[in-house]
Amino acid sequence: MSGAIPEHVFDWIRDVFAEANRKAATKLTRVPGCSEPNLDMALIETIQEYSVPVSLEGGWMVRFETHFLGGLRHWAYDGRNWEIADIGVLVMFRENGRLVRTKIALLQSKRLYAKEQSAVDDEIEDYKIGFGRLFYDGIQPHSQMAPRTFEFDESCRYSALSVSDGQYRAIEDYERARSVPVYYLLYNPLELPWAVTVPSTLGVALPKENKMGTRVIPSAAVRAQNSTHAVKGAPTVLDLRDSVPSTVSGWSLQHFVADRLLRCYEGHQIKGAQLDDALSAVFYRRSGPIAAAFSITIDGPTMPDSPARDE
Repeated sequence: MSGAIPEHVFDWIRDVFAEANRKAATKLTRVPGCSEPNLDMALIETIQEYSVPVSLEGGWMVRFETHFLGGLRHWAYDGRNWEIADIGVLVMFRENGRLVRTKIALLQSKRLYAKEQSAVDDEIEDYKIGFGRLFYDGIQPHSQMAPRTFEFDESCRYSALSVSDGQYRAIEDYERARSVPVYYLLYNPLELPWAVTVPSTLGVALPKENKMGTRVIPSAAVRAQNSTHAVKGAPTVLDLRDSVPSTVSGWSLQHFVADRLLRCYEGHQIKGAQLDDALSAVFYRRSGPIAAAFSITIDGPTMPDSPARDE
C-alpha cells in the first residue's frame, strides 16, 4: 500500500532477531543447566551489538536500544512477589523524527528443562553470598565429575511455568487490569530431540539449522492450551505444540517481532506522542514489572497509520 513501511526494513529487523534467537538457543544447546537470566542476557547482548542506528534504502532508519532495570517483583501472590515479565519491548514509529505511534509487549522468559533436571528458583542466599558462591575449597565429589547426559525432547517441560503457582495467576490478572498482553518467551535448544553430555568433549557438532530455538506464545494461548490438555503442573513442548495456529510451538522470536509485533497483530498500541497509563506503568517506574527492556525505533519519510498487514 502507498506509504507502507518497505519490506527491506522488516527484513533487516528479522535478521537481527534471528541472530539473537540462535545465540540464546545455542547457549542452552551447549549448556543444559543455563539459567533463564543468562539466556535473557544472551538475547539482550545480541541486540546491543546493533545499537548503532542503521540507515536503510529509501531514507529509512532503524535503531535498537537496551536497558537493564532490575525487577522488584511487586505483584504479590501466595505470600511472595512475582515478576509479570522479564523483558519489556518498546517499538516507536517515527515520521521524519516525529513520533506517530508506539507499541509495547511484555515477555516472560521460561526455559525448557531436560528430562534429568527440575526447576530451581534463585534463592536469596545466592545474592547474599555473592561471588563467594563460586569458590569451593573442598574435594570435588566424584559423582559431580562423572559424565552425565541431558536429553531434550517434546516430553520435556517448561518446569518453571507452573499452572499452580502465583505467577501464572498474576500474569492473567495483570493482563485483565492493564489490557497489556504478556507473552511467554520460551527458550529451547536449536533442535529437538537433543542430547548433550557433561563434561563435554571438544569439537561437539552443533545443529546447522535453528529448527526449534527461542519461541513466543501469548500467555492467553498457553492458558487455553493448558486447560484443553488439563495440565496440572508445568506444560511440555507437546502440550503447547498447537497453541498458536499455523506454527510449531509458537512463533520464532524473529517472526514474532518482525511480522507480528511490528505489523500490529500483537502487542499494545498507542497512537500519537502521548503516553497512556499502561506504557507509563511499565517503562517509567523503577518498580515496574520487568527486569530489562529493549526498544526498536523505525523512522522514515512517510509513516502509515498502521504498518502493512499482508497475511
